Amino acid sequence: MKANPHQQYSPSELDMYTKKIEDLFSGYGGIKKMSIGITIGEIYNLPLPNVYDDYCLEQWYTEFYNKQVEGLSKLDVIRMLEQNILEDLAIKKAIEFLYEDPLTGIKFDGQLMETLLSTDMKKLRTFIEDVKKLISEVSLKLNNLDWISVEDKEKYADLLNKFQDQFQ
Repeated sequence: MKANPHQQYSPSELDMYTKKIEDLFSGYGGIKKMSIGITIGEIYNLPLPNVYDDYCLEQWYTEFYNKQVEGLSKLDVIRMLEQNILEDLAIKKAIEFLYEDPLTGIKFDGQLMETLLSTDMKKLRTFIEDVKKLISEVSLKLNNLDWISVEDKEKYADLLNKFQDQFQ
């Protein structure tokens, strides 16, 4: 059934369309969580940051707290995974970034993949089909990626193989 903006819908049809929209956005934390202008801190009811701290991680957390979901960077996702902050959101965003560039990293090529695959397996199992598909697609592209050295390629391939072995 195709939606027509000029047609009157029955309550059951409206419920059906509302459910489809909610399902569409559920992977991103729900409709409320995608609202423009609402920060991650507000959406997820995170503890307020200590704005007086000069520590690098505290400064990052203050910036992170005030970002919107759409504005998350690769560094944000890596830190979220490393600090176990909003892991479900971090895993979803990591998968998104890795489809764009499997070698994504801040300090070194493949850092995001390595960080994702070192995440608690119980958390990753929630997204296992998405992660398996990602690993499969990246494995197919492995020879065409821009490697600095053969050793880097082999290390990355080993990482993918170890992960695949855990879910066989």
